[in-house]
Amino acid sequence: MKSSPRPKTHAKDPGKAMSNPAEYSPDLEWSVFENSPLPVYETNIQGMIWRYNKAFAELFGYSTDEMRKLADITQLVSKHDLPNITKCLEKTSRNAPVKTTIIQGLRKDGSHFFYRPFPQLLENDRIRVILLDVTEMREAQEALKKSEERYAFVVQGVNDGIWDVDLRTGERFYSPRYKSMLGYGEDDFPESPEAWQDMIHPDDKSAVIEEVRKCKQGEVDQFQVEYRIRHKDNSWRWILARGGNFKDKNGRPYRISGTHTDISKRKKTEDALRESEEMHSALSRAAFEGIAISENGCILAANHAASALFGYEHGEYIGQHTHDLVIPEHREIVRQNIKNDYEKPYEVVGVRKDGSTFNVQLQGKVFQFKGRKTRVTGIRDISRRIEAESRYQSLFENAIEGIFQASSDGKFLAVNQSLANILGYGSTEELMDTVQDVGSQLYAVPEEYARLRNELQQHGQVTKHEIQLVRKDGTVIWASESSRLMRIGEDTRYEGFVEDITERKANERTSRVLYDISNAVSRTRDLDELFTTIHGILNKEIDATNFYIALLNEDRTQMTFPYFSDEYDVHFETVEIKSLSSPSLTLQVIQSGKPLFITRQKIERKESEKTLQSIGTPAAVWLGVPLSIKGKPIGAMAVQHYSNTEHYTDADIKLMTAISEQVALAIERKATESELFVLNEQLESIVLKRTRQLRDKARELETANKRLQELDKLKSAIISSISHELRTPLTSIRGFAKLIRKEFQRQFAQDNDGSTERQSSAERIVQNLEIVESEGERLTRLVNGSLDLSKIESGHMQWNDQSTRPEKLVQLAHNAVSGQFASTTDLRLDMDIHDGLPSIHVDPDRIQQVLINLLHNAAKFTRKGTVTVGARLAGKSVRFFVTDTGVGIPETEQTQIFERFHKREHGDTLADIREGAGLGLAICREIVSHYNGRIWVESQLEQGSSFIFEIPGEAETA
Repeated sequence: MKSSPRPKTHAKDPGKAMSNPAEYSPDLEWSVFENSPLPVYETNIQGMIWRYNKAFAELFGYSTDEMRKLADITQLVSKHDLPNITKCLEKTSRNAPVKTTIIQGLRKDGSHFFYRPFPQLLENDRIRVILLDVTEMREAQEALKKSEERYAFVVQGVNDGIWDVDLRTGERFYSPRYKSMLGYGEDDFPESPEAWQDMIHPDDKSAVIEEVRKCKQGEVDQFQVEYRIRHKDNSWRWILARGGNFKDKNGRPYRISGTHTDISKRKKTEDALRESEEMHSALSRAAFEGIAISENGCILAANHAASALFGYEHGEYIGQHTHDLVIPEHREIVRQNIKNDYEKPYEVVGVRKDGSTFNVQLQGKVFQFKGRKTRVTGIRDISRRIEAESRYQSLFENAIEGIFQASSDGKFLAVNQSLANILGYGSTEELMDTVQDVGSQLYAVPEEYARLRNELQQHGQVTKHEIQLVRKDGTVIWASESSRLMRIGEDTRYEGFVEDITERKANERTSRVLYDISNAVSRTRDLDELFTTIHGILNKEIDATNFYIALLNEDRTQMTFPYFSDEYDVHFETVEIKSLSSPSLTLQVIQSGKPLFITRQKIERKESEKTLQSIGTPAAVWLGVPLSIKGKPIGAMAVQHYSNTEHYTDADIKLMTAISEQVALAIERKATESELFVLNEQLESIVLKRTRQLRDKARELETANKRLQELDKLKSAIISSISHELRTPLTSIRGFAKLIRKEFQRQFAQDNDGSTERQSSAERIVQNLEIVESEGERLTRLVNGSLDLSKIESGHMQWNDQSTRPEKLVQLAHNAVSGQFASTTDLRLDMDIHDGLPSIHVDPDRIQQVLINLLHNAAKFTRKGTVTVGARLAGKSVRFFVTDTGVGIPETEQTQIFERFHKREHGDTLADIREGAGLGLAICREIVSHYNGRIWVESQLEQGSSFIFEIPGEAETA
């Protein structure tokens, strides 16, 4: 087909309109395309259509003539692809590579299709474009894409996991749900067959592998198996695996695939159902209440409890008739209840297999089972309840407390005899017949009954609720009620206990008043305030508007009224007893020592008989009680009422009587306190005066003490001065005495001419010189001792304290005196040091001074035997000791031996012992005391002595 001629144009330039194609001779190449089934057209860069073949026009739904009217290619392209077609033509005109693209074409009828253009640049800037219709391919691709999307959506959205295995390549596919079902993500799931097998529960592994093997081998086309597989968290999940194979044309499986369903919840439900069934069966076997299922009275099924109640084996019980299991008298009751579908509980007497009987309660309920009317019956042995009810009836009738049951409208349904007694009725019948409304007839305060019932409605019970009840004779008593609300069907009842607490309440009231009066004594300042307080306390319990207290004087000739409160009469100051023609009411109470409760009628009769008289306004009722101390009346107190003769009760008389002695004691105590207060003021005056005198004396003593301190300092200074002054001549005396003795012995004592007289004179001179030397040494020790004591007392002693080992101190002291003991063959020096001694914080020289002083004394007073020095642990202290076998110390001297200038008294056996200065042990005591220690002696005559002192360990003194 030839293309239709185009309008002739003269522009040959590519940017201008082209000449009519008809001017060109058709070339061989176009003749090829003209009849081609492929759509072809030629254009320029502007898209003007030069020529086209029939296939091109038909592709777009035009005839060749209709196509001729179209100006350019842009009219055949959808709007969104215009840039693409323009870009394609532009690149082709530059002979640039053109990327294959798909263009959406626009047909004449407005429908769309897809084609792929293949442009080619020709001479004269023409472009030939061959079109390939790809609509079907595009639609197929779109369908495939949607199919793939739907498949992916199914794979991802389905609750089951999907798996697929290619048996030829071994390639495996697991859906995301498959992996997440086992706790894995997309990338951490182990996909190897070995890993899958390791995840299967050991008990299920062989069965699962066998099912998969048969499917892979083609022995079966499909399989289904339930097994457990390990979750990532190491828990086990139940899986229902379904799978099948795909076979090639030869019937060999080349692929298997399937699904995984998590059935863990179903398995748990099945386990729970199985456990529930087992539990139901166990409960049925273990139930205490019998349960039987029957049809027309014939027992079809029952639990073990039912057969056991009637003494049958379980198999024997099935098939029995219900009415045959009760006594003959009750069989008709059972038949009628079954016939009428009766569903409320009822009681009959059952018959066991052995013929014994027991009380039983039956309750049936009808239901449809497989289209038949069936009855299930609960069977309960109530023998014990019947026995308990019998015992309860006995308790009910014999209980001390009142017991009742009442209806909701306040009428008694049952009462025991104790309640009738409490309320003053002769019998239970009389009480129930008389009282038709509990609230209005028995409650002294009907509103209290309403409050009690309201509380029962809210809480179901009340406990020990205190109320006031009216007895048959009209007297009011206190009672404690404990009751509960009961609902029997639609009926409401009340039942409970009532206890008479009148006496207890009276005792509580009395105790309360006594306590308040006792406290009033300490709270009030004087008698007037006490009387007012007593009146207020009493007025809280009874009507004491008209109240007074009367007291007798000491000679019992007058009655005074220290407290008087009355509506009509004025205060009575004093009543002379001898002025009364007959005893007054108050005097009668005092003289008789007994309470008096009297009404106006009796007062008037007594006055007419001149046996009693009333002072003041006559009262309708008068109540007075004596005030006594240890049985001796000191006065009376009274209350009275001017209009109501029944204003006071026996309980008021008991209260007044009970508290009268306490009131008397309170009055006496307060009177005594008042007297003591006066005496105390006098005593305080004396004490103040004495205090001033003592203060003056203290100032005098303080002045004297300061003077003594000054004298003590002066004494210490004098002693120190004298001691220093004595040391120099004493040193000279001792030195010259020693020199003269030695010179005399050398010059004269050895020059012996045989004269006895001269020899005796020489020895006497030597002895006298030795005495001078010895006394000089003793006086030197006295001076040194005095100086040491003076320094210690004045605080001028230098203490070079340091941590010291006790063992070292004992060793040094031992070494210091060992030479003295070595010169004596009959006296031995030993050392005894124990292990585990703590260090002590002391001046080592001072402790050695104590030890050496004690060792010198031991050597001085021990002729033969042993002297031992040592140390041992005593609690947290170190105990030093010096023990000798000397003459011992009398018990009378042991407490004085550490005093200054004390010298031991000794017998003739040691008359040659040289006396010391008497200061050594005193210095020892001062040194030990400085370290918070103590020193003492333990001694027996002729057996030796032990001087002991303790110094606290370093840890204790820290």
